[in-house]
Amino acid sequence: MTRKSYERTQPREVYLNQRFLERKIRENLLSNRLNRPFVDEVRLIGSLASEQFGVFYEPELKHLHHPKYASDVDLLITGDEAYPVPTEWGEGRPFIFFDVYNLGTLSDIKGVRNNVHEIETWVYLPSQADQPPRLTENILEKMRMEQDPRLDFKTRKEWLNWQLKNHRNRIWYQK
Repeated sequence: MTRKSYERTQPREVYLNQRFLERKIRENLLSNRLNRPFVDEVRLIGSLASEQFGVFYEPELKHLHHPKYASDVDLLITGDEAYPVPTEWGEGRPFIFFDVYNLGTLSDIKGVRNNVHEIETWVYLPSQADQPPRLTENILEKMRMEQDPRLDFKTRKEWLNWQLKNHRNRIWYQK
């Protein structure tokens, strides 16, 4: 399987000092929004893990809810099912393999533009590891057109293993 169709890169101005910014963002999120009993493990994925975190030259208009002006902070969270999802995270939206929660935007982190970087969390629940993906006809059609390798996965655990093997990620926290 290749990553060609899965990874899409929006042209951007990449921040300098990516590792420094990652550390500041990590400290901020772990001490505030992610400091919850539900959180069993946090992995950084996406552009910050790939050191391509920045502000887009042009807004990304293909986003579902609104134009996107900058990289997201993408986190893969393994939930401890002995606890509920934190209510302050709001309502999650079902996605193909996980529920996605938007935890707001970054602010007050020196060196990072305020309120343009959304914090997106993909929540993985071990009890749902063997469940199939949630695929609507629209999603299926798009994935077929793009020859998306995720079409081959039968369970959420398969996708998780592929994601971790094929994309940069770093463990930020483990219980």
